[in-house]
Amino acid sequence: MQTAPAEKIDPRVREIVAKLGQNERTGRKDLSRFSTPLIHVNDDGEIQVYLGVKSWEDSFSESLRQLGARIEIANAPLRLVQAWLPYDQVRKVAELPFVLRIVPPSYGVKR
Repeated sequence: MQTAPAEKIDPRVREIVAKLGQNERTGRKDLSRFSTPLIHVNDDGEIQVYLGVKSWEDSFSESLRQLGARIEIANAPLRLVQAWLPYDQVRKVAELPFVLRIVPPSYGVKR
């Protein structure tokens, strides 16, 4: 049984995507203001995420790049990719068959 694309996207990521989509109608460009302590957004509307993948093959990076992804790290043994995704491409990335989940990265926290 295949997981629906929307179910692969963490609710916190979906919430930011929705806010960025609503902002598009206002025309404001300072998109990094949508960042939270858990989810980073840059002024281009890219969201930094982890992609959990079934496996990793070099050809997968081209599929992601075609959707605008900027891959920072691809760790094949952990089946984890850290990337910046354009907010309006998150659902299309979730539709890729090798993507299992899209979640916020784990950022270090100062104590």
